[in-house]
Amino acid sequence: MIPKGIASEGAQVFVYDMSGRLLHQLNLQSNSARLDLTDKVPPGLYLLEVRNAADGRVGVVKISVQ
Repeated sequence: MIPKGIASEGAQVFVYDMSGRLLHQLNLQSNSARLDLTDKVPPGLYLLEVRNAADGRVGVVKISVQ
């Protein structure tokens, strides 16, 4: 789940493992609050950082990929 109020079209998304290593980066194509990472990272816990391109806001959440 992408942090509410941060997600917007063009926002940058960064996926980090729990040791802080960047694993994946992408740009959102819509205002969707859902993101499917099952084919991009193995199952586990991750930190998802979203940077809103329009106003510079940043949100970070812990996610579980199964």
